[in-house]
Amino acid sequence: MRKNTAIVLSVFMALAVVFYEPLLSGFYTMKLIYIRKEYPKVMSTTETLREILSGKSIARFGDGELQLIMGGRLVREGEKDEYQVYSKQLSDRLRRIIKSPTENCVIAINNFCDKWNDKELDGSKFSWWETFWLKYWKKLKSIYKEGYTYGCSEVTRIMVFKENSLEDIKKIWDKKKVLFVVGNNSYFVYEKRLFDNIKNAKLLVVPGKSSFNKYDSILDTIMTFDKEYLVLLSLGPCATVLAYDLSKEGYQALDIGHLPNSYLEATGERKKPEEENAEERRFSVKEGIYDLNL
Repeated sequence: MRKNTAIVLSVFMALAVVFYEPLLSGFYTMKLIYIRKEYPKVMSTTETLREILSGKSIARFGDGELQLIMGGRLVREGEKDEYQVYSKQLSDRLRRIIKSPTENCVIAINNFCDKWNDKELDGSKFSWWETFWLKYWKKLKSIYKEGYTYGCSEVTRIMVFKENSLEDIKKIWDKKKVLFVVGNNSYFVYEKRLFDNIKNAKLLVVPGKSSFNKYDSILDTIMTFDKEYLVLLSLGPCATVLAYDLSKEGYQALDIGHLPNSYLEATGERKKPEEENAEERRFSVKEGIYDLNL
């Protein structure tokens, strides 16, 4: 009797292994279909670029900002690759901003999934972003503004170079005074071929680790510049909040993230920013204000 029971149990376990994974995969596939239907509408990169060229600011949300909204921390304070430690103030600001677009500031989010800013996971049928939505959508779906069409945050990644001409992208800063706000020891790249049509450029280097902790000081320094300056921000989650607040003060401020790095990725000269060797590609300039040699 015990032998028969053992045989039946072994057969049952074998069948479970054979059928469980396909059933679970099918369940997740159906779940993704429903999540995609609930996901907000997102402009194309071309439509988002058009909004920027009309004079609007852009505040972007990626997975890091979403993690902070949910109360997660990107790194521990003091770690070698400290990026932005969690703070309730930052989390609350991000939560309010993503639901509060203004006439002068486009709120931009990722496409649900896209072929340029996604990756396959080893041993999984689902991509990185699909796995992210399966895990977090229940927590996140209430943070978005119902009925609002969001800008596309890929306007600062390789997709914008795949879907638009370099000439059209460079119109953003053509013959303008530009203030770059960059974190020290970050991954920012000043690529002259991308910015060679700027009229005049200044560089403000601020703390690269947990920049939001110095938010008021950074904002006050930026506002010593006149409003003719186009403000280009490469400062992680802090840039999202800065772009939003500066737009309310009459500046055009763009959270450009890894835009120059992504240009070099598009030309085939460098890898995707997240895949770069972190120690070899640091923007090591002391904090302060500089004239950029164009």
